[in-house]
Amino acid sequence: MSLVFYVVQENNMNRPKPKVSILMCVYNGEAYLQEAVDSILQQTFPDFEFVIVDDGSTDSSWQILTKYSKQDSRIVLISNAENLGLEKSLNKGLATVKGKYIARQDADDVSLPNRLQLQVDFLDAHPEVGALGSSIEFIDRESLVLRQLEVATDHDSIEALLLVNNCLWHSSMMMRRHLLQELAGYNENMLHAEDYDLWWRISRHSRLANLPDILLQYRQDNVSAISKLKRQQQLECAQKISLRAVQESLPKTALNIDKLAYERFWWAYLGLIDPQSYQKCWYSDRGKSELLRWQDIRQLQPFWDLLANHPAGAKIWGSRLYELVLYCLRIRQTSTGLYLLWVGWRQLQMPISWSIVFRSSTKPYLPNFFHRLWRIKQQKQQKPLFSN
Repeated sequence: MSLVFYVVQENNMNRPKPKVSILMCVYNGEAYLQEAVDSILQQTFPDFEFVIVDDGSTDSSWQILTKYSKQDSRIVLISNAENLGLEKSLNKGLATVKGKYIARQDADDVSLPNRLQLQVDFLDAHPEVGALGSSIEFIDRESLVLRQLEVATDHDSIEALLLVNNCLWHSSMMMRRHLLQELAGYNENMLHAEDYDLWWRISRHSRLANLPDILLQYRQDNVSAISKLKRQQQLECAQKISLRAVQESLPKTALNIDKLAYERFWWAYLGLIDPQSYQKCWYSDRGKSELLRWQDIRQLQPFWDLLANHPAGAKIWGSRLYELVLYCLRIRQTSTGLYLLWVGWRQLQMPISWSIVFRSSTKPYLPNFFHRLWRIKQQKQQKPLFSN
């Protein structure tokens, strides 16, 4: 694991120590940069520094940031001579922050005015929590609200979710600086999944939490979305992090997890929650040969035991695995879906509607069934012109 911290320029070393450091990285972010910066400068909690790393932007981002820095002394600017990528830029920013708490902010998102105050109050009152996020709402290019997302708030639920995929929104997070220093910051090898990796490592040393309040507006913009190549890298890293999380959580007496079986399970679950990425990044290359199999479900018994014994395993994964069961049945993976149904019902108190299970099991086959009946009827109606 290659983690790099950078030497801080001497003229930054004499800055006063604020309660909070906000860390933002910018790469060609001129479209939404002013709105993002304003959302921080207008916070009701004033005791902060705003560390912004410009990662070799070629648009007007640096000029916008320079103008802001002349107007507000709390802004600290760092400029990369070339584009280093988010992971290295984040670690570069971590090397210069001075606050007790570190809050993240992306250059196209918007923090609501009371975000810092509420998060600081919570962390002050809960020293056992090392990182804190919040619920969010999605906005479009024009900053119109699209939908809201409520998140799991307690540590056990968050940890249970992190076993399989990232459930914390990076731009909503506030963390304890001493903890990030102890963990050596972001893992630069986990391309585009550096936050997922960090949350899991924090969970091994501290507790995680989310505020139920909506404190962040997360912008959905197809123009700035992760490209197919980056999405592929992101998902491959995320799958590795998930496997590591499961392996580290298994009791020492448990059998080792079957890596190939878990890989197929992980991608099958992605097919349920993100069909487009599953199709582009897995199925288009692997096809039916790498679909989840009923034998995989059996080989993953240590994983099901882990979920069953986790404080929030049944609560979090019972209903999610039920949706995966129905998904498998709808795509004619009947034996896989029914085997998973048995495991979920027996170990995770899976909520089951047997009528829905029956319909999901039979409906995919009905068109072929009725087509065969029609063919048989047609053949019977075709009588020969002459008979012996």
